[in-house]
Amino acid sequence: MKIPAKKNGEIYFVDVEDILYISIFQKQIMLYTETDIYYHLRYISEYYELTKPFGFEMLDRNNLVQVSKIARYDPIQKIAFFGDDGKRYCTVSGSNEKFLNNLKQ
Repeated sequence: MKIPAKKNGEIYFVDVEDILYISIFQKQIMLYTETDIYYHLRYISEYYELTKPFGFEMLDRNNLVQVSKIARYDPIQKIAFFGDDGKRYCTVSGSNEKFLNNLKQ
């Protein structure tokens, strides 16, 4: 398994087999390998950078969503639903509704 992490402002995928230990210093998770120290990703924007090529979009300030997994969208409540049971859902900001134009309501 590989874990996304940062070093010198660049994102890398660190193989779990290469990690010697993981520690926390000043509220930052650090991954130590034989040769390097990596920092765990802290911001959703960093995950967005990684997942955008796979169809993820920021639909709200706090929600990074794989748009193809959305089953339906309620434009009144501004909620995107995953699956037909309505158990999993997330909010969508008005400015990001453009990503959901082709979804059934």
